[in-house]
Amino acid sequence: IEFFKNEGIKPKIAIVGEPTGMVPLVGHKGGLEMITEIKGSSGHSSDPRGKVNSLYYAAKLISFIEKLNSDLSLSTNKVTPFNPPYSSLSVGFIKGGQARNIIPNYCYFDWEIRPLPEDDPYLILSKIKTYASKTLEPEMKKIFKGSEIKMTEVSFCPPMEARFNSPALDLINKLWKINKPSVASYGTDGGHFQSIGIETIVFGPGEMKYMHQPNECIKVSEIEEGLKFLDNLYKYLQNNKI
Repeated sequence: IEFFKNEGIKPKIAIVGEPTGMVPLVGHKGGLEMITEIKGSSGHSSDPRGKVNSLYYAAKLISFIEKLNSDLSLSTNKVTPFNPPYSSLSVGFIKGGQARNIIPNYCYFDWEIRPLPEDDPYLILSKIKTYASKTLEPEMKKIFKGSEIKMTEVSFCPPMEARFNSPALDLINKLWKINKPSVASYGTDGGHFQSIGIETIVFGPGEMKYMHQPNECIKVSEIEEGLKFLDNLYKYLQNNKI
């Protein structure tokens, strides 16, 4: 994106290759990836007085995230094409502590927000930060002044607004058999391209259900379909002198 901006280049269309089963995806949710660190104080578990157990406060914050996810699921957008039809949150990894008889002074967990295109993930994030800074941290610091909750943004993939009528979809339909367009709950680079005004489509061979699995695979016939599409695209560009 920075290269395009620096060079003054603005492509009309971006085709983002992902395993969509050769079905055009016209939109997807975004992804805000976060790391949260909890710093408390350690000691022997036989006397927890005056100690801040980092795992306890991680659990409280994770429970708040879970509750927020539940609240979002109840405010379902009835007209959205996305499934699930709401912005979601998930905690995927946690690590902390040394032994069951040692009060853990540090832990961290990885989590994410997957917003609908119309939702602001940073507004959702602000609610979590407010709970951490206004409720949990003061409680922790009363026990141990060096306590802290730190949140770090790892990356943000912008959502891609669902556009069922676009030059990008028209191009795919010219080059490939017409399939009913769809949307995805995962993120791609498509959101970055659309965010700077490029009409974007996500399209490619292979099935997403086989991705990120121990036996991740793609069929030879699917690769051949992808190559055939690229051949069609090349001929189209030549014939139209693009």
